[in-house]
Amino acid sequence: MPTPFEQLVAARIEDQKSRTDDVLALAALLIALLDESEPAVQVIIERYLTLLLRPGVRLESPSVQTMLANMRSEIEAARTVSFQRVRTRLELRIGEMVDAEWDRLVSLYDSLLGLALQRPLTSHDVIFDTPFLGRDFETWLTDLLASDVNRISDQVVIGLIQQRSRTQILQATLGEENLNGGNGATETTRSQLKNLVDTGAFAAIGVAIKLFGESNIDQIPRDLYIAVLDSRTTVICRSNHGKVFPVGRGPYPPLHWFCRSIRVGLPAEGDLPDVA
Repeated sequence: MPTPFEQLVAARIEDQKSRTDDVLALAALLIALLDESEPAVQVIIERYLTLLLRPGVRLESPSVQTMLANMRSEIEAARTVSFQRVRTRLELRIGEMVDAEWDRLVSLYDSLLGLALQRPLTSHDVIFDTPFLGRDFETWLTDLLASDVNRISDQVVIGLIQQRSRTQILQATLGEENLNGGNGATETTRSQLKNLVDTGAFAAIGVAIKLFGESNIDQIPRDLYIAVLDSRTTVICRSNHGKVFPVGRGPYPPLHWFCRSIRVGLPAEGDLPDVA
């Protein structure tokens, strides 16, 4: 019969695994919001291609360079609207996930260990603004927007240099219609946004767990580091698996992209659960 501690750890591991579906759904929703600007971007590119694909147009001429700069600015304005929507929805959903996590922790510790723990009073803004892997959500999204606009604009220029057709340039920027936008510059942005949401959502939960531990440090003063052990587990997470750290000290996941590790708060007294 598993001890209460072992039941707690098992429940937290399952929580972390099941969270993957929620994160994937969130990523899909945000990608759909991002894609809403693609028709506007297509109109912008086609309007400029009408001028840029005329015979005798010299790419190096000052007038053409000004035209390309103006096109980039218009693309950036259109994409910025979508990125703002992505940020707003992401911050809202992160807040909902954090609330659900704190409610789950209060319920688990009460039912399994008989501990009456309290939700932190920290606002969701603090969690959303906490950096992970060196940057906060705002910076990650700002950088992603800049690289997205550069990729789209660069593909237009490359197409002009290589004397591609209008259709080929549109496919290189916005992807192929029969592939739902695949093989284009914007597909890279979709992939990077998915990766950002994947790691960022788990990072926000990690911050929520840390805040929960600090708010209840008198009853759960130590954490057990738990890695999801399978073929994807990294060396650094496997090496930390099963280690005990004081609340507020030691490594807090994510330690790398796609990190699925978690820290589980434990009372000061009692044997450690078997996590081998």
